[in-house]
Amino acid sequence: MTQIWEILKSYLSDLWEVIRPFLELVFLVWDQYTDWLPYNHFILLILLAIILGLPIYFLTRKRKAKKTGRLKTGRDLLKEAKWAEKNKEFIRAGELYEMTERFNQAVKMFLQGNSPDRASRVYFERLNDPKSALSVLIENGLWEQAGRLCAKLQDFNLAGEYFEKANKLQSAAEMYEKAEQFAKAGVLFEKTGFIEESANCYGRAGDFKKAGELSERVWKETLREMGKSGSGAVRKKFEDLAKRTSYYFKQSGDLKKSAWVLEQSGIKKYSAELYLLAGDKKKAAELFMEIGEVDRAMELFEQGGDTQKAMELRAQHYLKQNLLKEAAECYEKAGDFLTSADLYLRVGDKKKAGRLYLEGGDSKTAADVFYSAGEYLLSAQAYEAVGNYDMAIQVYERLNDNQKLAQLYEKMGDYYQAGLNYHKIGQSDLALRALSQVSEKSADFITAVQLIGDIYFEKKRFDQALNCYRRVIPKKPFGLDNLELYYRLGLIYEQVGQANYALNFYQQIWHLSPGYQDLGERIKNLHQKISTTAQLAVNPVMAGAGAVAQSGGFRYQMIKELGRGGMGVVYLAKDLNLQRQVALKVLPPEMNRSPEAVKNFIREAQNIAQLNNPYIVTLYDAGEYNQAYYLTMEYVEGENLRELVARWKKVPLSLGIEIFKQLALALDYAHSKRVIHRDIKPSNIMLTETQTIKVMDFGLAALFDEVRTAQTQVSGTPLYMSPEQVQGRPLDHRTDIYSMGIMMYELFTGAPPFPEQGVSYHQVHTPPRPPKELNPEIPDSLSRIILKALAKDPNQRYQNARSIYLDLSQVKER
Repeated sequence: MTQIWEILKSYLSDLWEVIRPFLELVFLVWDQYTDWLPYNHFILLILLAIILGLPIYFLTRKRKAKKTGRLKTGRDLLKEAKWAEKNKEFIRAGELYEMTERFNQAVKMFLQGNSPDRASRVYFERLNDPKSALSVLIENGLWEQAGRLCAKLQDFNLAGEYFEKANKLQSAAEMYEKAEQFAKAGVLFEKTGFIEESANCYGRAGDFKKAGELSERVWKETLREMGKSGSGAVRKKFEDLAKRTSYYFKQSGDLKKSAWVLEQSGIKKYSAELYLLAGDKKKAAELFMEIGEVDRAMELFEQGGDTQKAMELRAQHYLKQNLLKEAAECYEKAGDFLTSADLYLRVGDKKKAGRLYLEGGDSKTAADVFYSAGEYLLSAQAYEAVGNYDMAIQVYERLNDNQKLAQLYEKMGDYYQAGLNYHKIGQSDLALRALSQVSEKSADFITAVQLIGDIYFEKKRFDQALNCYRRVIPKKPFGLDNLELYYRLGLIYEQVGQANYALNFYQQIWHLSPGYQDLGERIKNLHQKISTTAQLAVNPVMAGAGAVAQSGGFRYQMIKELGRGGMGVVYLAKDLNLQRQVALKVLPPEMNRSPEAVKNFIREAQNIAQLNNPYIVTLYDAGEYNQAYYLTMEYVEGENLRELVARWKKVPLSLGIEIFKQLALALDYAHSKRVIHRDIKPSNIMLTETQTIKVMDFGLAALFDEVRTAQTQVSGTPLYMSPEQVQGRPLDHRTDIYSMGIMMYELFTGAPPFPEQGVSYHQVHTPPRPPKELNPEIPDSLSRIILKALAKDPNQRYQNARSIYLDLSQVKER
């Protein structure tokens, strides 16, 4: 109860003091009579609230208008309107005034009720005052409603302005379009994304360029839709758009764009006409040709300078009439050579057809056609052009054209036939170049070597011819089939002053064929020559008389010094008798005073003279002149392997393998003759321009060193000496194999296996480092060959040089 008092006091602070005595009295009386009643005070409060609230309710409630019966009279409506106006229900009052046709009062109420759109409607519909209606809308900023009102009044321009102010751009664009303000309409349609409508408006405004650009966008979009749908309706829309777009571009002056749109839309006839208007006769002609208007297309191609197209059309026209020759001529003028060639072939003009096939790039067909027409030279050239060398060769052989045959054989890698044909036409240098490339494995190798010898013989280069024939003889023993070979050997020996050798060959041939060429006369002349000279028959090579020139004096004329060493001095000299260059080696004076040395020298020279091998330098002569002993040998042009290593550092594998295969054959041959070189080293091996080696100083170095009294150095060169040679033990042919191994190591790695300092010790005790570690490009098989040749124990080395040759032949480069 106390809380209730406190609440009342807080809300009725001032009033409390007035009603307090009254309330206390009421509570006192109430307690006397209702003390027994539970919650009596609460009940009292409720009663007091009801007593006090009822007057307030009746004073403040709004009285509702009386409900009408079935119809209200005008007086009732007016009364109710006034009551609503009095109670500030202006909208209700406006509606009631409008119903009682008191329109001005209704407008007033609607404006007071903040409903200007209703007020405007009353002005327009009830009072027929559109001006006031529009004014109300404008004053209140109702632009959209103002636009609608103007549209009703058909003032579309003003309607467009009001819609634009209301940001109703599509409606504004529509109003401007109706007002024929097409430029404004176009801008607003474009902004709102109505591109087609915008294009139409720009077109009607005369801005055809803009209209074309926008219409093209819609056309392209429709083209994509047509690709997805393909319905007839879409197709019709697409064609209409294409025509409209083309029209806009045409009106803007862009005739080519206008034509292009129609072309892309498949409307080719009108497109062709537009291209023609644009001056593009070629394009117009192409389209006319596509739609079948051939005559008009042909005329335009000719006018446009496209003779090719015009001729093609004429050719097609002639073909329809079966005029093949005329059609062929037109296709030829059009540049369609293959079609033209086919037609010429059909009418029987093979030569013309062949030329056109050739011009059209079909050389194979051209070759066949030329051949069938008997035009063999043209046929051969065509076969050659397409790489059919076999057929080309057959035809060139029919024409006896050795020049072309040689060139083709060379292209095909048949170097023997190439050289043979070069030789037939007298091109000896080209023949030598080709023949020198014939592989030793080829079945034509020996015949090629013989032909090389024949060419050298014809060039009077008898020493080189003799070298070649010497290689051939083991494969072609003396007999009726080989008389010419042995006859030429006799001629060479006769030319170089070896009359006995020449006579020997001539006599052998005479026994088989007495009437062979001029043998009888030559044998008779040689017998006379031998009987009237002082030449010794026992051994012409060592005849001292050979040192005398035909005019008296020493036979050899010094030209220049080539080299100097412990074994003597080597000169380039001229043989005055045979008019050829030779290498002349003169022994040191101290050797000349030793009878034993001279005796050994002559015996050794005779042994070397027996060595007939293409890879060993040829010994020409040895003798004494004015108490000086000399030796003449084949003069080799080229460079020695020491110079090759200095230039290459590491010799290419293919070249090195070929060099050592030749060296292995040379050593194998010498060893078979029981001759040991004992000083194999790079400076003693020459490499000619034809990549052929020549072993120099064969068997002389060791002999010379043994008899020198002023020197004490060990025989040979320490860097290339075998362990047994370093130790002074007995030697055999395997010492040369070790020296060859040292050379292989150096040429392929760029350095010898052992340093010069202490080399003798290393040769005997130090195993070589695997060459593959210094040059990773060396194949494993080649590395094994080198290391086997360098075995310290001779029994662990290769036992003969031919084995090295065979193993080197199996080495494959990476």
